Amino acid sequence: MAPEHRAPQLCGVLVTYRRPESLTTTLRALAAQARPLDRLVVVDNSPTPEGRALVEEHAAGAHYVA
Repeated sequence: MAPEHRAPQLCGVLVTYRRPESLTTTLRALAAQARPLDRLVVVDNSPTPEGRALVEEHAAGAHYVA
């Protein structure tokens, strides 16, 4: 019996450090891709409430790591 073929999963990892404008721009660009990500992990190396709020606003469902 042949193995079942599934579409590949696409995961993005975004690392940020005190650049809310760049974070917003990047999250918008990721959301506008022709092939959306199946999963996004945002690693914030200098977490702030603003950073978390930006991720929640522009990438609902992303995994936020502070």
